[in-house]
Amino acid sequence: GAVGMAAMTNPTEDEIIFSNAFNKNRTTLAGFASCISEEELHIVRDGFFLGLGADLCPSEYDFVKVDIITNFGVGAAVGTENGFRRTVEAARKSEKFDVLVEAVKTKALLVGTDLEKDVWGRLEKGRLEWLAAVANAHQLKVTLRAAVENDGTAGDVSDAMMVWMYACALNLPSLKETVEAWATKVEMEDRTQPLKGYKADKWDPRVEEWKAIDLGVQDAAEMGGV
Repeated sequence: GAVGMAAMTNPTEDEIIFSNAFNKNRTTLAGFASCISEEELHIVRDGFFLGLGADLCPSEYDFVKVDIITNFGVGAAVGTENGFRRTVEAARKSEKFDVLVEAVKTKALLVGTDLEKDVWGRLEKGRLEWLAAVANAHQLKVTLRAAVENDGTAGDVSDAMMVWMYACALNLPSLKETVEAWATKVEMEDRTQPLKGYKADKWDPRVEEWKAIDLGVQDAAEMGGV
């Protein structure tokens, strides 16, 4: 992949060109971390492919560039916060956009990088899973915050954080078995409702079962761009 190429002792010319283009567009790629929907993620994805296309596939890019330049909406949005979105939307309307994207993916595959699977696919999956986990844990977070604000101690804050992290883990597919192990460990009445029959003395952050939840949620947050 692009990261691996940096470690190569004798990269080919194609690998160097791809690596330079990838690094040039890292800022665009990093935009995934501020997206709050799949639609926003796809704007970033296509903007990333567009940026790579400008460097890697100039002949295919030129066709799309003409359609971007002649799009009135893009001109009107230059210098505004909607400029990036308008540019991507104009590019998508070009009948040559799909050709450009495929050409970019092919260039990447030639140097051992699957953009869809290894790069973008992982980022999108991680971001959407984290957004879903946090959204599903939101109501519980509101309940916990209210309880802590009323008469919480430092210990209560720590306990509340554990319950919230558990609620996030509950909605992360990769942590299904970890969640089951913790629910059993703390004798939870209903693993989907951690506060039901809550036994504070059982929620010990020092035990191995909790470390698995803690690290799992931290990893998911990192994959989600947090």
